Amino acid sequence: MENSDPIVVIGAGMVGVSCALHLQRTGCRVILIERNTPGSGTTYGNACTIARFGCIPLNQPQLLRQLPRLLLGRRQPLSVSWSYLPKMIPWLWQFLRHCQPHHSRAISQALASLLRHAEDEALELFRAARAEHLLARQGFLSVYSTTLSYQNDQTNRQLRQQLLGNDLVELDQGEIGELEPALAGRFQHGYVYSQGFHLMDPQQMTQEMVEQFCRDGGTLICDDLHRIEHESKDQLKLSGKQATYTASQVVIAAGAWS
Repeated sequence: MENSDPIVVIGAGMVGVSCALHLQRTGCRVILIERNTPGSGTTYGNACTIARFGCIPLNQPQLLRQLPRLLLGRRQPLSVSWSYLPKMIPWLWQFLRHCQPHHSRAISQALASLLRHAEDEALELFRAARAEHLLARQGFLSVYSTTLSYQNDQTNRQLRQQLLGNDLVELDQGEIGELEPALAGRFQHGYVYSQGFHLMDPQQMTQEMVEQFCRDGGTLICDDLHRIEHESKDQLKLSGKQATYTASQVVIAAGAWS
């Protein structure tokens, strides 16, 4: 006999609500459980850029050359707890091993593929919630203060160009100033990704998506869950402060509390 219990999504941030809406659109019965106001956690105040251009991993070939300066320089953004270093070694070894050019390229191609689908899927959900007025299509601008930094990033820039095509346009100092007067004369080189966009208010977007979820028959419950256990092979029991729930499957999207 087919399990008639709903799918429960824990967490009504952008990730949880997107999961709930997508499951609902595929015909599933969905319950969304959030202990606070939807969109009030990590989603709130997030820059919320739809970053298809963010397909270049941190572990790049040039990172190996920069590592001593990053670790030892006083003004560098990287900080390491040396007492924790022995525990980091297995992870750090894998991270550095994937700084090889063929690894970096493969990761970039995989990320670009994922992000392309994520952008299309996100736009579909935003439109369904009639919340396109919260999208800002202003592009993404990246700038370089020196010619040296521009040259050092040439490999990544060329890879982005291959993955994003004509949507990535290089700029000189004058063009940067025309596009963004506040940066005039301060940066030598740059590029703009014309298709980049962001959410002006990610919490409001999340709340409008929740409203659409409820209009389409979904259930939103305010509760603080503290335990998940198997009732049987096909049924899960979720215990909260307010009640106990049963589910056929559970999506945990509670951010740092997952």
